[in-house]
Amino acid sequence: MRRWTPMTRIGAVQSCSILVATIVSSPSWAHPGHGVAGGDWSIRHYLTEPLHLAAALGLVLLVAGPFAWRAIRARVRRAR
Repeated sequence: MRRWTPMTRIGAVQSCSILVATIVSSPSWAHPGHGVAGGDWSIRHYLTEPLHLAAALGLVLLVAGPFAWRAIRARVRRAR
């Protein structure tokens, strides 16, 4: 099994973070309803628009995922 050094892990996390942030956030800012002509910048818009919800879910998973992964791995190691 491959051993991750701190530097390779940081590089992998940064690369994945940039990729996910770019993919998830681009469509959510480009849909109709934003901008000068039709800009709905209300909180209701952000909470009801599916693209914004998908972007928020992606961000939550990106942030919470490593913490959950570490907790699961720690439990598995303790169970052995």
